[in-house]
Amino acid sequence: MGRNRPMRILLANHQLDQRQGSELYCLELATALTQAGHQVALFTFRPGAIAEAVRRRGVTVFTAAEASALEAFDPEVLHVHHAPCLYFLGALRLRAPVVYSTLGVLPDLEGAPIVWAGVAHGLAVSEEVREALTPTPYGAAVPISLCRNWFDDTGLEKPAPARARPARRIAVVSNHLETRLAEDLDAVCSARPGVSWTHLGLPHHSTEITPELLRDFDRVVSIGRTPLLAAALQVPSLLYDLHGCDGLLSVEHFDAQARVNFSGRHTRARPSREELGHLLFEEAERLDVAALADRVWRDHRLSRRAEELVALYEQAQAGATAMGDTTRVAYGRTGRAYAEAVDPRHTARLVQLEKQLTEAQQLADARQVHLTAVEQRNAALGSALEAEAANAVQLRGEQEQARARIEQQATELEQARARIEQQATELEQARARIEQQATELEQLRSSLAWMETHVSWRLFTALRTAKERVAPPGTRRLALYKRVRQRIHVAITGESPDGRLSSG
Repeated sequence: MGRNRPMRILLANHQLDQRQGSELYCLELATALTQAGHQVALFTFRPGAIAEAVRRRGVTVFTAAEASALEAFDPEVLHVHHAPCLYFLGALRLRAPVVYSTLGVLPDLEGAPIVWAGVAHGLAVSEEVREALTPTPYGAAVPISLCRNWFDDTGLEKPAPARARPARRIAVVSNHLETRLAEDLDAVCSARPGVSWTHLGLPHHSTEITPELLRDFDRVVSIGRTPLLAAALQVPSLLYDLHGCDGLLSVEHFDAQARVNFSGRHTRARPSREELGHLLFEEAERLDVAALADRVWRDHRLSRRAEELVALYEQAQAGATAMGDTTRVAYGRTGRAYAEAVDPRHTARLVQLEKQLTEAQQLADARQVHLTAVEQRNAALGSALEAEAANAVQLRGEQEQARARIEQQATELEQARARIEQQATELEQARARIEQQATELEQLRSSLAWMETHVSWRLFTALRTAKERVAPPGTRRLALYKRVRQRIHVAITGESPDGRLSSG
């Protein structure tokens, strides 16, 4: 990293208690500078989880209660974030140049300092930040150069060129997760079987974002340094957070996205639910992740950025601007006032109150989550009850209709039974009449048979008597008699004399 002799470097950040932008910036930079052989220490007013992580990596962390230890450390260069840190350190007996770094435009702590004595050089993380500093007295007096964000390439090797994978798992890395984004992701994932998303960040899911963690995801939704790490791993990233969306991180739009530090504030777009799905699936699969990885590995490695900063520290140390007796006068009362404000006794109480507030907020959040869940269950139960009530009304109506149909069918059945009984009576009467008529017919048939026999006998007797009178044997009258008799026989019996049926 440029020089053989290691330097004593003091990094200063207002707080080191949560996994957020400037805290992680200090953690990663302190680690890289230490690995390069420099003696690094950190200063903060509010130590916490990140301060403990820094200490575990062998880096000393000073607080406002350790002014004498800070002076004994006697840094050769101060890399400072946040004006209160500059004011406090400027009031101490330190003799070193200050590199003052500004990482944003929105938080009040990122504003330009009102006292900048001893500041040899200013850094801005993006053009947006530099343009915000330029109109201020500080920006007019101090040279300001760009020092863009990075990804931590410690222990990483550049992957072989590849294509974007189909989206199955989506990571949303954000300390300010929007309700709308969460709802849109729920809908987008539910419409695609096998796709899910995971939130990583405050308040309940804060965790270290490592290469191993990001490799398990096919898409990343985030801002700042996380998309740079994802791009280095060839994982497509959507720049989307609290302040808007600048689309997918890409070679085509990289410079414009870097201008606002990959924050989503370039266009501040708010994609619809359909547009969000299109970005994460169709557009992301077409992204040239290999070309993007080339750009990121070339310009945004932490190892390269650390080399650039060390060169800047050397340049500042060689210049005439530095902390000293004269600058201490400039900070004097301002630094002491801030030191009193962060006195350990007050700080301890403040930390305790903040811890209580955090616990209270977490409890309130948990209760709100529980209340929301209860409300959702109640709403679901209410909907189910309404559906059951509507179903019951429908069933009651159907039951009434069925009862009416049954009663009508019973009436019709009773009428049918009455008709059947009447028809049975009529049938019985008809049977009796038929039997009577059959008896009468039989009597009539017997009577007719008798009459036929009687009439035939009498006619035969009469004919025989007439024969004997009229047609004596051997006469023509006898032949005429036989013909008449034959015709009478045919008329009575329907048979010819030879026994065949007569055709007449």
